[in-house]
Amino acid sequence: MSAFFKDFIRFAFLLGLAGLITMLPFSKIVISISEMVMAGAWVLDRFDLQMFIQKMLGDSRVKAALMSIPYALFLIFKAIIDGFREILKNKPALIFLSIFILHLAGLIFTSDFEYAWKDLRTKLPVILLPLFLGTAKQLNKNWFRGYLILFLAAVLLSTFIYSWRIIYMRYIDIRDVSRSVSHIILGLELALSLFILAWFMLRRSFPLWSKFIFLLCSAWFIIYILFSRNFTGLAVFAITSLILLPVLVFRQKRPNLKILLAVLMILLTGSGIIYLRNVVKEFYIVKKVDFSKLDTYTSKGNPYIHDIHSKMTENGNYLYLYVQWDELRDAWNRRSKIPYNGKGISGEKIEYTLVRFLTSKGLRKDAYGVNALNDRR
Repeated sequence: MSAFFKDFIRFAFLLGLAGLITMLPFSKIVISISEMVMAGAWVLDRFDLQMFIQKMLGDSRVKAALMSIPYALFLIFKAIIDGFREILKNKPALIFLSIFILHLAGLIFTSDFEYAWKDLRTKLPVILLPLFLGTAKQLNKNWFRGYLILFLAAVLLSTFIYSWRIIYMRYIDIRDVSRSVSHIILGLELALSLFILAWFMLRRSFPLWSKFIFLLCSAWFIIYILFSRNFTGLAVFAITSLILLPVLVFRQKRPNLKILLAVLMILLTGSGIIYLRNVVKEFYIVKKVDFSKLDTYTSKGNPYIHDIHSKMTENGNYLYLYVQWDELRDAWNRRSKIPYNGKGISGEKIEYTLVRFLTSKGLRKDAYGVNALNDRR
């Protein structure tokens, strides 16, 4: 029975890990459920079932019934303590745990404890996952490789779904397309996927046909990053590549591959510099405006509001010039099912998101500006 119990707990742990990996690009709720399954399996794996049974059989029925729950709680508490003792021997896991400790130390400097505790709850996986994975039975190479492929398949599927939404769904901000997962987190997952695929392609254990599939997936992920304008994922991939490529160049013994990696490093460096230059230029260089010659009325004859004192910009355009709130509201409500006074998926007010979006496109914040948008954006 003890062996069956251990096997069942191990299966539950692996199933929870698979659910967590699969849902990373999709659902925070299922991720939380998977973490709870892993937490339960982690505790029960250290639960001394044999000691519990012996204790219950050694006592009278009445005493066993009364003591079963307190004794089980004692063994669960003991299992948790034993698990924390095990992690002290795992240095990589301790490094991840130190990140959470830094967040705890940051409470000394905070004045908003409500937000601080909320932030700590969201960072809880930083302490739980290293604890679970660092003290659990190690995965063999096949299981590890299988989980990586499962993650790649999940990310690939998510890019297909989100691409369909970009093409056919109406949205203001492209970040709203991946509703249940942050646009930034998805970018990080895409960057990680590219490195996993590169590692797979360098492995001799994979046949040539599978490496061709990995190459196609890599190309698609890069296309999707550009298509979805996920510049966080692109920047993380480029910066990490610039750190790793010199190491690979110096460690590589084959001359042809060394030259190829060196050329790739030069191309990435040049592309990164050009991209950063354009971003800085776009962010800091504001288009010149003659405030004395601003139009005072819209094409419908309604007066504009010009806040010439506000220096806020989007893509080099002043945010609060050429604003006609009534036209903006009426035109938006005619075109969108999302109410003008409503909120977006991430809780931001639609009216202010609309103002920012129109400004970024160089459009005026009036009926003409809203009508100039196509059905997708």
